[in-house]
Amino acid sequence: MIELTKLNQEKFYMNCDHIETIEQMPDTLITMMNGRKYYALESAEEVIKKITEYKKTLYANCSLMNKRKTKSAPAKEDILDN
Repeated sequence: MIELTKLNQEKFYMNCDHIETIEQMPDTLITMMNGRKYYALESAEEVIKKITEYKKTLYANCSLMNKRKTKSAPAKEDILDN
């Protein structure tokens, strides 16, 4: 989830996987896949940057988890010998 700012300065968190469109009009209008619309003070470019950074972090963490699983998994020979 990414942190954004409402027009009244309140912070909120949005699930960026559910965003359908982002429009700059002068405030940023974010339309979700379910049709709900949200305005944010951040520019469209800032929202996209936040999404990109969030996804990079997510994929980096997944990559680390997969490396840990591979290192700690026993070899097939060890399983068959028991």
